[in-house]
Amino acid sequence: MSTLVMNRFAKGAIAGAAGILLLLSGAGTFALWNGTASAAAGSVKSGTMTIATDTAAGSWSVVHGTGTSTPIADISTFRAVPGDVLTFTQNVKITAIGDNLSAILTVDPSTIKAANSASAADNALVAALKSGLSFAVTSPLPTGITAGTAANTYTVSGKAGAQTLTVAVQLPFDSTTTGTVAQGGTVDLSALGFTLAQQ
Repeated sequence: MSTLVMNRFAKGAIAGAAGILLLLSGAGTFALWNGTASAAAGSVKSGTMTIATDTAAGSWSVVHGTGTSTPIADISTFRAVPGDVLTFTQNVKITAIGDNLSAILTVDPSTIKAANSASAADNALVAALKSGLSFAVTSPLPTGITAGTAANTYTVSGKAGAQTLTVAVQLPFDSTTTGTVAQGGTVDLSALGFTLAQQ
């Protein structure tokens, strides 16, 4: 066999081997069987959870000792004394929609603040009012809302839907306050907060 023929044979063998390597490495058109399928799985929608105070302003009332409840026309001009029990009533709008939704409704005590954080009287009045703080949703409780396991809380389920609740925040001025403690103090309630948090 001539050298020319042998060279052609060697070149052909090398080219063939290179082609096989390209196919095996995936660089060619060689492919395994495959297929796809789809299912009519529908669509997924999310629920809704919101809270907002009613546009109408809330109202204040006071009870002193064993007396009867008296409306307070203007809380800014009222001067509280130990033994007073102040109650703020407000309508709150909530929306709770979700198959497995469970949320806690309560008042946020941190929003009851001293008008002047550097004032001893202001801070003492905050402490005196917050010591007996309570929060309640007016009975009968609406659908999807039950009393919570912790004090001053209510559990709201996804069955509650959209509702307007009447809530009451009670601030008893500690009757054991003595001396001149908290006299002349001012508490800032301009941003009294209510929270609805998923649990």
